[in-house]
Amino acid sequence: MREYRNLSIDRFDGRNLKSKCFFLSHIHEDHTVGLDRPTFLEMLQASSDVFLYCSEVTKLLLLEKPKYSHLEHYVRVLPIDVPNEVSIPQQGSCKVGSVEVTLINASHCPGSVMFLFDGSEGICLYTGDFRWDSQQITNIPALHDKNGSVKHIDSLYIDTTFCHESSIYIPSREDSANAVYNLVKEWIGKGPNYVVHFKARTQYGHEHLMKEVSIKTGHKVYVSKEKCEIYKQIPDLEDIFTSDPSETPVHACK
Repeated sequence: MREYRNLSIDRFDGRNLKSKCFFLSHIHEDHTVGLDRPTFLEMLQASSDVFLYCSEVTKLLLLEKPKYSHLEHYVRVLPIDVPNEVSIPQQGSCKVGSVEVTLINASHCPGSVMFLFDGSEGICLYTGDFRWDSQQITNIPALHDKNGSVKHIDSLYIDTTFCHESSIYIPSREDSANAVYNLVKEWIGKGPNYVVHFKARTQYGHEHLMKEVSIKTGHKVYVSKEKCEIYKQIPDLEDIFTSDPSETPVHACK
């Protein structure tokens, strides 16, 4: 990060290895580059005060993957919507600086967050990947001062993945869920032998849709036993999934 040069987010190789404080917004692989490499582990082992910060759910999803399990000792969980004072070891000196970090729910996938940094180098917002609607953006306490006015942001690092003409219109999550539900309802309504199979492009990120389909149809969603055990540890998802394919006509298992 330009303002806080000893701090890196969502990249863990190359010049980022010179940083002394690391943050992970979510577990999609385009944001974990370098995280499983020996060079990153060696850098962590060489310092007793360098850590990787993330949300509790991101830690859960990260460490369940064998290629990241060796990082458990170095992962620190920060609560969401609460200002956290994080120490940043300084390069070439015993002096330790700090920055206030607030995690904000990014609504992208389980555990995904934005990072709001507030310190001597200004107020910076790193969005990572996010999925907000117009109502959400006006109701984020961390982005408002105590008097209710919008907080001044000095620097904004924003996800512009869909910032092009072909994505001017993106249906809301509610509209998307209703459209999918209508298709599912029509298909499984044909008879007890009709089953719907969902094929997701990513390992995580479709849970909101699965939850809405489950609630609307009254059926749990079938996933693998391993994934079902993980979902049981995530608030709001523990009752949505099952590892028994005979229990439901709604399947999301490879």
